[in-house]
Amino acid sequence: MDQLASGVAAIGGVALLAAALLAAALLAVAWLALRRRRRDTRGVLDFAGMNDRAFESLVADAFRSQGYQPVQAPHGKLADTVGQLMFRRDRTTFLIECRHWKVGKVGVDAIHALQRTMAARGVSAGFAVTGGRFSREAITLAGGCGIRLLDGPALRAIVRR
Repeated sequence: MDQLASGVAAIGGVALLAAALLAAALLAVAWLALRRRRRDTRGVLDFAGMNDRAFESLVADAFRSQGYQPVQAPHGKLADTVGQLMFRRDRTTFLIECRHWKVGKVGVDAIHALQRTMAARGVSAGFAVTGGRFSREAITLAGGCGIRLLDGPALRAIVRR
């Protein structure tokens, strides 16, 4: 009888150890997933409290600090539309799209929309600016059509200078 009790206790101990290891593995997976999600949206968190005008002003100041000159719209503002700025540098005019500051990952739709707006305004160069990041597809598309991308980490680096 003592051997039976001893065997049951050993099996119970092994089962308890296996359950503890499984729980630790599940916690590790959950922690890694949370860490990855935070890393993916890190740029959004820095700018999330801003309204559209504040973000637009921050972007305009960042471009001015890099030697870009604002191009005034007919009514004296930097743009006709909220989230779009016009700047000039080295005889090139750039349309700067900064509407997607709260988006964690900007995709190809935003790049296509910027392409259309650039064509409608007769501008051959542009920037898409976000507080987050760009999808791989957006990066690939932008690389072939005269659009430069400025993501959250890059924008923070410019603002900190």
